[in-house]
Parts: sequence; C-alpha cells; structure tokens
Amino acid sequence: MSINAMVGRFQKFTSAALLVALSTFLFHSSADAQELADAVLTGKATPSSSGDSKAVRTSDASTDDGLRNAKALTEILTIARQCVKRIDEQIVDYSCVLIKRERVNGQLGGYQYMTAKVRHHKDDKTKSIPFSLYLRFHQPDEFRDREVLYVDGFNAGKIIAKKGGDRFAYLTSEFAPESEIAMRGNRYPITEFGVQNLAHRLLEIAENESFLSGCDLELRRQAKVDGRVCVAIVVTKRERTADDPFSLARVFIDKELMIPIHFESFGWLTSSGKPRLLEQYTYRNLKLNVGFSDADFDRNNSTYGFRKTR
Repeated sequence: MSINAMVGRFQKFTSAALLVALSTFLFHSSADAQELADAVLTGKATPSSSGDSKAVRTSDASTDDGLRNAKALTEILTIARQCVKRIDEQIVDYSCVLIKRERVNGQLGGYQYMTAKVRHHKDDKTKSIPFSLYLRFHQPDEFRDREVLYVDGFNAGKIIAKKGGDRFAYLTSEFAPESEIAMRGNRYPITEFGVQNLAHRLLEIAENESFLSGCDLELRRQAKVDGRVCVAIVVTKRERTADDPFSLARVFIDKELMIPIHFESFGWLTSSGKPRLLEQYTYRNLKLNVGFSDADFDRNNSTYGFRKTR
C-alpha cells in the first residue's frame, strides 16, 4: 500500500460523525459557531475564517533532537500499541464533545460541535455488544439539536437521523451510512467514528514497512491541546505528488489517558504561503467507561427527539 493510501486511511476515522447532512443542508461558516468555539475553548481557540489557522491552539514545549524517521518510528509503534491495548482492553464506552471541521469538494466548512455517546463492540460469554453511536449537534444553528443514532447490525444497518435546525426540526429519516444523502457534506461515513478506529489505523500504518517512504517523522513529547499534555506525532511529506493533497498530518495522544484526542491534516502551501486545512477533529471532555446501556442507543429513549416506533 502506498504512503498516500495509508495516510488517506489514517485520516478516515477521525471524522466520521457525520453523515447527517440531510440533502439540502451542507456546511457553512458560522459566526455563532466561532463564538461558541471561544467559549468552549476558554480562549485557547483561534479559528480563522480562511481556515489556515488551527481550530485548537496547540503548543510545543520542546522537540527532541534526533527523533527522526527510524528512531521516531520505533517510538511511534510503541505508543500506537499502547493506545490500542488501552482502548481495546480497558475502555468499554465513553462520552465526549467532538469539534469537527472538514474541507469537502474544495470548500472548507465551518466548525461543528456535537456531544457523542460511543459504545465499543465487545464479545463475551453471555452477550455480544455491537458498536453503537449517538450524536447530538449544538452548532452551527442550522444543525442545532440534530440527532444521529447508529447501532451496527440493527435497523437494517441504517442510520436514524432527526433533522434539527430551524425548519422541520422534527423530521426523522433513515438511510445507509455510505449513501449519497449520508455522505453529502461529509468526508467519511459514521462507521469510521471514534478514538478506537483512529488508534487502530495509527498502528496499522506504523507497522507498514513503506510508512517511511517519502515522509519525515517527528515526535513532540510535550505538546499540548487545550492545556492537556500530549505526545504529538507529526508526519510531513517531502515532495508533492500530483494525486495527493496531503502534506502534513498531526495526531496528539493524551499522555494521561493514552488516547488520541486531536487529529489534523493539511494540504500543500497556498499562494499566500500557508498550508490548506483539510480536516480537523478534537475529542474534548472525554469521560471513560460511563456504563451506557441499550437504552442509550434506542430511538425510543424518552430524552431523544426521534420519531418513536412504540
């Protein structure tokens, strides 16, 4: 597999949320969303209308000299394996706030804010628990109170989505995760959502012998995302290729949680000399092993706004 294909897969999970753009509702920049960003990030966010700045301010206290390529890859493998082991063996479910921004069909959308409930697939002696996801959107206004529900293997494999927004907010629809309506305005399907997928793909590409080809690798041990100390893994392409928009990707691993909490990738430099933001995802306010039950992923939950079936 080429480095371009691997990076494309690496980018894939972080996003997923998002399916829910119903047919006439695409991403738009929103001043309200930017104001919410400032409130949520308590002054640490510096969103840019041009999309060239990072939605979440990160800082690097130090960069270890000499951690390049072969040596860096050894450490990246160790970190990725620790993440996967931690998530697979110790984390059953979690809730979080996801902040998402994506460039789709060349157009950079505004920030989206949503709360998420996630339950990982687990098999034990008495019960098989499917991957389950519930989302509620908060910003921008046209998506406010939009709800999305997906449980792997249930409802004929379809997403359930309540439209939200200002008009016909109550409308509830069902569609396949990779259908045209689900993918409109989104880079990836909802089935790729979450930190578990991100950790597994990080390990997958780190274990591939061609990972180093054409790229420089770097570890930043004291990077920060909103004040949380992280290890940042930075992948930079040395040369541009005609079919690959990617030039730089960064994933931030929370050192305390041992979970990836931020991912961003950039395209090549624009005429202004700044890289083009392709996609950016931040998992904030993570609460682990909450103890979600089937009721948390049931459309008939009385606290959800989906059209009820009973």
